[in-house]
Amino acid sequence: MIVQTKVSLDRIASFLSLSELDSGLVEIVPRGSSDMSVEIVDGKFSWDVTSCNPTLSDVNLKVFHRMKVAVCGPVGSGKSSLLSCILGEVPKLSGNVKLSGTKAYVGQSPWIQSGTI
Repeated sequence: MIVQTKVSLDRIASFLSLSELDSGLVEIVPRGSSDMSVEIVDGKFSWDVTSCNPTLSDVNLKVFHRMKVAVCGPVGSGKSSLLSCILGEVPKLSGNVKLSGTKAYVGQSPWIQSGTI
């Protein structure tokens, strides 16, 4: 139990020592001023800003209020990176990202449980 506690405390300490997100990546627009909930115009994003190859390029996305959107594609196609761009977690190389209203994101974490039902 002591080892599990140390591992947990180390994880918390490494999380708390991470740098803050750049608030300039996403522009927050007042809710009534736009008919769009999410708008990305000519977005170019990269997890590694020193890399010559961006993770996502030429991203143009418009999501209107009350619109339901599904992001589909094969493994490694950039679905999670696109959602991270909207959240402002991926460094923006160029383009514009605007959000209006409130957003919520619940990440999917795979897990395997041994046992039977």
